[in-house]
Amino acid sequence: MKIDKKLVEQMAELSRIKLTDEEISRLEKEFSEMFEYFELVNEVEQNQSSTYINENKAQLRDNKEGIKEKEIADTIVGNFAQKDGRLMIAPKTL
Repeated sequence: MKIDKKLVEQMAELSRIKLTDEEISRLEKEFSEMFEYFELVNEVEQNQSSTYINENKAQLRDNKEGIKEKEIADTIVGNFAQKDGRLMIAPKTL
């Protein structure tokens, strides 16, 4: 991606910051270097994508007791001091 003075000025305007000409030229250079690095990383990821495949052959264990999330949630909601349906009412904190 080509970063030029016009693009840096547009980003500054969107960010609502004022930049001097010196800052614009410095940011133009820095942004260009960052995007060059991102492009390099992107090329590496595309060329070596097969090395990121999870080859873990482990299997998940079955839960012998079954899923109890609803029962646990009902117990937690039952312990609320004040509630509105399934929502807990608590004092406001800042």
